[in-house]
Amino acid sequence: MYDSEGDSSDSEIVIMKKCLDVELPPDFDPTKPPETGEEYVQYVMYERKMCKKWVVAENINKTELEKNQTFYVTVNEGCVKAPDSMLPTEEWQLEQLEKFSEFRKFITPSVPETPDGEVVHLSHLSEKMKSDTPSFSEIAELSQGSKLKVLDVILDEMEDLQVGETISYNTGVWLFGILATLAIPLSPQACHSIRELARKCAYVRSNLHNNCSYEIYGPLNSFICIVAKYFKQLDLADVSY
Repeated sequence: MYDSEGDSSDSEIVIMKKCLDVELPPDFDPTKPPETGEEYVQYVMYERKMCKKWVVAENINKTELEKNQTFYVTVNEGCVKAPDSMLPTEEWQLEQLEKFSEFRKFITPSVPETPDGEVVHLSHLSEKMKSDTPSFSEIAELSQGSKLKVLDVILDEMEDLQVGETISYNTGVWLFGILATLAIPLSPQACHSIRELARKCAYVRSNLHNNCSYEIYGPLNSFICIVAKYFKQLDLADVSY
């Protein structure tokens, strides 16, 4: 057991000096229970001496483990790859990232440090999003939990989109507002929700018609880019080849 502190002359000779001058005796008996503090330290030294420097798991019988397994976890492997005609370039993604970063900086002074607003009439939120776009204060003043509730409603709505359909303009405004005011560092729930958003955007994009316009798939690319690049979920990013 060592101490790195000491006088200047000692520190020039050794890097660390002993805190306790305890040695392991030649006749040390590991079967004898320690009765003093010194014997306890000696036993710790003995155990450390007996530990292997490297331990490798070898020859594991996986059939025994699989037989007793009761729970399986589905692993999501990133996002569905974009069709070639809709794949954003790296330059485009960097441009979107810069614009979003600048917008966040611009609105930050106007966002309450601890917003505590709640969603009113959550059951009617879906209809509200279809008919109206939110004001800045309407989103900025929502608590982080309420923002995630709004995001969950949007994610549920995206499940019902048919082949060839995309998110509406109003929904896009709500999404952008939530991402722009979402607190960082992200909570585990927030991280999960925005990752689901990126995956669903990618899935909706994969079901669009190949000849659809940029106005249809562009917003989906933007949200995937923001989640992946700004919020550092890089495994979900579109990769240009």
